[in-house]
Amino acid sequence: MERQTLTPFRRQPTFEELDNRLTREWDLNGDTKRGVKTARRILGHLSVHASDLDLEEVFPIVSHAAEVLWDSEEFRDARRLVRLWRQTVVAVTETKEIDATEPRVWSAILSARLEYRLNNSHTAFGHIREAITDIRALAGGAENLKDAMRLGRVEPLLEMYCAALGIAIPIGKVHFASRPALRLQYLDRWIEDAKEILRRDMPPPLQRIHALVSQTLYALSERDRTPENQEWGERLERFDDLVRPGDRRGQATKRLIRVARARFDGNAAVELEEATAARADLYFLPRHINRLDENGWWPRPSGA
Repeated sequence: MERQTLTPFRRQPTFEELDNRLTREWDLNGDTKRGVKTARRILGHLSVHASDLDLEEVFPIVSHAAEVLWDSEEFRDARRLVRLWRQTVVAVTETKEIDATEPRVWSAILSARLEYRLNNSHTAFGHIREAITDIRALAGGAENLKDAMRLGRVEPLLEMYCAALGIAIPIGKVHFASRPALRLQYLDRWIEDAKEILRRDMPPPLQRIHALVSQTLYALSERDRTPENQEWGERLERFDDLVRPGDRRGQATKRLIRVARARFDGNAAVELEEATAARADLYFLPRHINRLDENGWWPRPSGA
């Protein structure tokens, strides 16, 4: 009689373990192949455990995986992950009978970030408008939200609005490029709100503060070189040095700040020099380069 060999049980990794692996493979080691594989495992893990998870704990992990997928131009899987997360938010909040507003805001912000990268500015604007409308409702109105910005306390409301503005501003620059009335209604107000959050000696320690700092700087660098904008440019450059992520992606995009500053200063030679170096630094982020190409952001050599 043959003895049957039992296959040993293999414990499946947790979301946290997969996220730690993703950080090691993508953020630290720059291993795109392994990073994408792990991001896909997070997608698979979510599809299995979607009904019994903690939304607040898992969202940063899903967001991290989505970033890896869209930065690697794996847009199909990025879209699948973001869509699944939106469905998960609905299912979990209904099953547990909890308020869906805050998780819905984060889900809309993630959806806006994806659609912006897919060059779908109309859809991205719809998502970010949904998020900001919900944030204002959570605050009890626009004036209460202004008060929260002035106080600058690290709280969920300001975390959400900081993250929303960090993607709303670049969406608005594209979406309202030829619509001055809507640009004034939306984009200019968003930039003023960003300045309100950043109007202090040090940037508040919010999760997405680096995106808010850099996107506000990019927006202001395209405006007139007034003393006020000059002062804000210097402030935001200093803030960028303080809050820029130390991972591979964060450091690779640093030269884009120098391009923007040279453009604001009217120094075409430095702008072109920094842009050439920035393209080289971004070799592993072709999606980022292409997005800037599509927006006409890169400077052209004189005479080109």
